Amino acid sequence: MIGKRGKLSLRLFAVFMSAHLVVIPAAQAAENIYKYIDSDGILYFTNVPVASDYHVYV
Repeated sequence: MIGKRGKLSLRLFAVFMSAHLVVIPAAQAAENIYKYIDSDGILYFTNVPVASDYHVYV
């Protein structure tokens, strides 16, 4: 039988692992986002700038 201390440890472990499932993918996805406005005023966002007119947005 699991005592109170064991249940608390299991709960903390579950919270710790759940947090890692959220934080690690978010950190890997944190790349630059580039913005470009063309001559017609259309706004473009991309993660791969294809011209020197793109500027880092985020």
